Amino acid sequence: MACGDYDIVVLTETWLRPDIANTELASDYTIFRCDRSERSSSLRRGGGVLIAVRSSFRCNSVSLSNYSQLEQVVASVKLPDLTIYICGIYIRPNSHPDVYTMHSNAVCDICDRALDTDSIFVVGDYNLPYLSWTFDKDINSYLPSNASTEAELVFTETIAASGLHQINTLRNSNNRILDLAFVNDSCNAEIIEPPFPLLKLDAHHKPFVLRIQLDVCSQQVPDDSCDDPDFDFKRCDFTALNNLLSGVDWNEIIGAESTNCATAVFYEKVYEILRDNVPRKRRCQAPSFKHSWWTSELRRLRNSVRKARKVYFREKSSDAKEKLKHLEACYSECRIAAFRSYTDRIESNLKQNPKSFWSYVKSRKSGSHIPENVSYGDLTANSTPEEAANLFANFLRSVHSQVSSGLKEHHSA
Repeated sequence: MACGDYDIVVLTETWLRPDIANTELASDYTIFRCDRSERSSSLRRGGGVLIAVRSSFRCNSVSLSNYSQLEQVVASVKLPDLTIYICGIYIRPNSHPDVYTMHSNAVCDICDRALDTDSIFVVGDYNLPYLSWTFDKDINSYLPSNASTEAELVFTETIAASGLHQINTLRNSNNRILDLAFVNDSCNAEIIEPPFPLLKLDAHHKPFVLRIQLDVCSQQVPDDSCDDPDFDFKRCDFTALNNLLSGVDWNEIIGAESTNCATAVFYEKVYEILRDNVPRKRRCQAPSFKHSWWTSELRRLRNSVRKARKVYFREKSSDAKEKLKHLEACYSECRIAAFRSYTDRIESNLKQNPKSFWSYVKSRKSGSHIPENVSYGDLTANSTPEEAANLFANFLRSVHSQVSSGLKEHHSA
């Protein structure tokens, strides 16, 4: 999932179960899930919604009461000057109109929580295949034009009360729009079809990138690349540098800004003067990687993908699209190959270095607690840890019995 390198990822119809840990899905993201349950569906398989937020962001789950019957998940991302609210929803085909009403009411609750400066994004699979959307230039978004069924009418009427605007018009292979995207600021949001999807394409659901422009003052974190130059203050002319800094009218630059913006502007001005007047030197320390299987080639490809994506989103030309598609494919293949090589190396060195194996196992687990649901044969333990432990004991006893019988047969032969 993380191969696309997006800040936020929303998936519907995940088919995830409680026994699948978040760390098995992605280690670079904070994951919020709503798996299918008895409350949300009479079906035991399928469904489910997921929101993944890059770990570098401050994010939290948003708890909404009285909506446990929905396959819906809501998360918030805290930025210096605003909060982003993201809602992911999956509604089964032919669902009762009450489901659409319930979801629309939940969206209205999110809007009530948000401030005027916050951003709201509601995306998901609504399964209203015959509902058409017509562009309205006055609101710079799309309005439903043929709502007729009870589900369509209650949904369009209640969602309109939230004040959000629908902006997705990417049609699937049947020329229908099942996946919708609602935003509170349509002027600074756009839908883009990704050249390289994260997952295998579903003909009925065309993936899309929701690109947003946010007016946020934040201090940029320097890249950790070993090729980045450092300032060489030993060769710096401090007299000239001091004169430049003293000549800046700081009151004019930061006087009217908020505290966060003033800090960002201050640092940017200081670094601008340093970049223009202080000699550079190259760092030579060895790069440090967050993942044991990460490589310099992977980092180079990742940076190339990020640059190519910015160019494509800005120009939207066919050449930029093909270049981004090629780079993302190379990055994905290289990432998979590097991870596979890492796991093969752990497996081959299991006897010589068992510590690396258990470190890997620990990194793929969400915790050391006993799972809530444990099944063995026709039995399921879902109430107490003792029941789960007894099922484990029965399984190990059966394995021991099979091994013992096999040894007896071998000796008798």
